[in-house]
Amino acid sequence: MTTHIPSYQLDDHKFLGFAASVLLGLNREDSPIDAKINNELNMLPMHAHFLESVIGAPDLYAGGLTGMQIAWRRGPRTLGLTADRTETRLTLRTRPPLCSAGASSLERADDGASSDPDYLWKVELHPTRAAVTGEPSATWEQFEASLGALLRVWAWQLPLLFGSEETTECAFNLVNHADGGRLLVVLQSKYDGLLIMLGDRPGTAVQSDHETVKTMTDRGWDRLIPLLNAWEAWFEPSPASATAAARLVVSELRHRGATSPGDISLSDPSRSEHGYLSLPGLAVSHKEVCR
Repeated sequence: MTTHIPSYQLDDHKFLGFAASVLLGLNREDSPIDAKINNELNMLPMHAHFLESVIGAPDLYAGGLTGMQIAWRRGPRTLGLTADRTETRLTLRTRPPLCSAGASSLERADDGASSDPDYLWKVELHPTRAAVTGEPSATWEQFEASLGALLRVWAWQLPLLFGSEETTECAFNLVNHADGGRLLVVLQSKYDGLLIMLGDRPGTAVQSDHETVKTMTDRGWDRLIPLLNAWEAWFEPSPASATAAARLVVSELRHRGATSPGDISLSDPSRSEHGYLSLPGLAVSHKEVCR
């Protein structure tokens, strides 16, 4: 049975404190909690900051097409702040033991804190398994759609989930195995927008002659950075820019010899004080890296 609690005012942290005490085992309340906090999405960072001051750093950040989540795990209990474009909710639940008949197959594979199948990305402080991606795409259209969806939700969600921090970034590399392992770097900064960088093959230098520069700028690249031996393209954090960035990535991969998404793999998803990045919504194979 779920405890339904009325909505609380924006400046009222009593309920958040109550939920935190249950999570920490300081309160005997055992019923799951599902409560709407407010309708203002921009208040999510304030609520998360308060809970972090009481409980400690979150164990999970996650986001998808319909919403986002910050979660704290303590033993069998998971406290989650979830938000979509219309409201913010606080949930608290206790997982059944993994060996019990009541544990779902998903909970046996994961603790269920981000079990929504629409989640495209996760950052976990203590991941229970290696970084994962979605099923590799069969077509370029599918791969471009999955990359565009990921970049669009990042533009919306990173500023909200990571609050007032100045330097939060999520990044990963795409490796073009049809072009000698050339790396294409995708980096989304919370405030500075989206940066795509294209290096040359290992051990070679980026060509900088006039014809090459014109060709690359015509294809959508902004400039050559000789010091980094790479081309870059910058996009403002917006849905339209995310779609354009995904189009540039796919176009460049194909220009560089990739005949299908099977020639591409993901490597080196970012790590930070918040945890390890996984991309379950990105339809590309993942090249394992040591952690």
